[in-house]
Amino acid sequence: MYYQFLIFMKENSLLKSSIFLLLSISLFSCSKTTYKKASPIVEDNCISISNILIVKNMDSIWELRNEEEEHLFYFPNFKEAEKTKIVLEHYQVKFLCNCGEGYYTNSLGEENRNSLFMQYQLSSDNTGIGNNEMNSYRNSSEDCLPFDPEKLVAKKSLDGNWYLIEKPGHSMFGFGKNEEECVKALSVIKKYGFNQSCFVGRANPSFSYLKRFREDIDTLVIF
Repeated sequence: MYYQFLIFMKENSLLKSSIFLLLSISLFSCSKTTYKKASPIVEDNCISISNILIVKNMDSIWELRNEEEEHLFYFPNFKEAEKTKIVLEHYQVKFLCNCGEGYYTNSLGEENRNSLFMQYQLSSDNTGIGNNEMNSYRNSSEDCLPFDPEKLVAKKSLDGNWYLIEKPGHSMFGFGKNEEECVKALSVIKKYGFNQSCFVGRANPSFSYLKRFREDIDTLVIF
């Protein structure tokens, strides 16, 4: 009888362990989306731009404005505002898009250390930056970091927040509790083939953009 009891406890323990393992795998699987599983079909959230102006407003804060004086971005200094304008014009950007909500620099010109969104841009033919020219990793006029799209995962962390991570552990963008926008950001990268993350004004950027590195186009323009 005693040995039967021990066998029952052992089997019961193994059963509990198996159930716990299955639940853990299930919960873990539901808390992430890999690049392979991400859908390239995604609706962009964009505004159109033209005739960009650099303006120092009444509060002495530098900003970029669209046609008809519509506000686009704030900057902590003129240099970063000018560089952003050069980037947008060089790539003939017609649409400013984002996943999530937030800002890199607020209306006081202060840079936000905890931005909860991802910014990207499109040209007039609705292609992403870098699709129409080769972009060298050695281009000294830009501050870009390469990443491997196939290693990306939209994942819920132990703190309950969602991050776009390049495995094994490089966090690229945070989205707070917004799972939908995090997964959407992964789909955007897949849709446009982005594989470089670029910045104006690090360590805390006032502007960021994504671009595609191509080796099959033999033109390289350094601005």
